[in-house]
Amino acid sequence: MKKNDTPNIIENLIPDFKNTKIISLEKQSTLRWLVGSLGMLLPILLWLILYFGNNLQTPLDSISHYFYTRASSIFIIVVSLLAIFLLVYKGYEMIDFILSTIAGICALLLLYFPTSNIDCAPDITNCSYVITHFPDTNEEFRSTFHLIMAGLFLGSLALMSIFLFTKKEGDKDGFVIPDLKGEKIIFVVCGVLMLLSMLMIATNCFGVFTVDEFNDKNLTFWFEVVALEAFGFSWFVKGDVFEKNK
Repeated sequence: MKKNDTPNIIENLIPDFKNTKIISLEKQSTLRWLVGSLGMLLPILLWLILYFGNNLQTPLDSISHYFYTRASSIFIIVVSLLAIFLLVYKGYEMIDFILSTIAGICALLLLYFPTSNIDCAPDITNCSYVITHFPDTNEEFRSTFHLIMAGLFLGSLALMSIFLFTKKEGDKDGFVIPDLKGEKIIFVVCGVLMLLSMLMIATNCFGVFTVDEFNDKNLTFWFEVVALEAFGFSWFVKGDVFEKNK
C-alpha cells in the first residue's frame, strides 16, 4: 500500500498537533467512527465479560439487563460515551443535530431509568453475576419509560441512517427517498434493519410471540444486537473508514 493510499481511519485517529485551538475529536468523521465502533462493540463486550468472569454462556434477556450485572460498568461507560458523542455531533444541517441530540438525551435517560430487575428465583443471591437490584416500587413505570427511550434512541438513529447519511454535504432536500447507489444502499439497509428489529421487539408487547418464546430464545437480546450492529456499521461507514486519502 502506498503512503497516500492509507485509509482515512488512520488520518481520523491521529490528532492535528499543529493546530492547538481544536480538540482531537473535532473531525466529524472521527466522531462517526467512534460512535460506530462503540455501538458494534457494546453487545460483544458485555457477553465476553460475563462469559469469562462467570462462565455465563447464554446471553441475558436483553442488553439493558447487563446494567444489573458485573458488566454494568462497561454498559454505563459505553452508553454514556455514545450519548456524549451524539450530543456534540453536528452533521450537515439542523435536522442532523436535532436527531443526534434526541438520540443522545434518550441514551442518558435509559441509563437513569433502567429496565426491569433480573429475576433470580427464589433468591437473587443464586445469580453470581448480578450485583444490584432496584426496589420493585415503580418498576413497571421505570421499565416502560426505559423501553420508550430505547425505542426513540434507535428510531432517531435509524432515520439518520436512511434519510440523512444518504445525503452529501450541501444537499438541502430534507427527508427524501434516497437514490440507492454505492454506500447509500448500506445506510438504507442498516436503517431498515434497525426499524425491523424494533418492530420485532414490539411484537412481544402485542402478543405475537409468547413471553416464554421470547425468553427461552433470548429474542429481545438478539434483535437488539442486530439493531446495534446495524447502527454501528452505518456510522462506521459514514466515518469514511473505507475511503482512501486523496
